Amino acid sequence: MILKRSLVITLGLFMAMFIAACGGSTTTGGGPYGSGGSNPPATHNPATGGSGSSAVIQTATVTVKGQSETVLTNAQGMTLYHFTPDSAKQSACSGACAQTWPPLVFTGSGGPTSSGGV
Repeated sequence: MILKRSLVITLGLFMAMFIAACGGSTTTGGGPYGSGGSNPPATHNPATGGSGSSAVIQTATVTVKGQSETVLTNAQGMTLYHFTPDSAKQSACSGACAQTWPPLVFTGSGGPTSSGGV
C-alpha cells in the first residue's frame, strides 16, 4: 500500500514538472548578450554628425541589473558604445567582437553630437 501511494505521488510530481516545462517562456530574448528590457525607447532624438554623415543616433531606456539606464542606439535600435583602445597598437574588440558590436563610423566634420538628455 505504501509503495503504491509513493508511486502515485512520484508520478504526480513528474507530471507536474513535465507540464511546467512545457509552458511558454517569459523571457524577451536577447541571446547571449542579454535583453534590452521591455521598456520601449524613451525618446527618439536624432543627432546627425556633420554635413557628410547620414548616421542617426537615438536614445533608449534599458534595464541593467534592475536599474533604468539611458543608452545610445543606431537607427536600427542596436546599442552603440564608445571604446577607447587598450593600447595604441591593438584594439580589445576585433574579429568576432567587432562583427557582433560593429562600430558606428562617423564621416562628418567635427564630432558626433546628441540632442537631448545624453
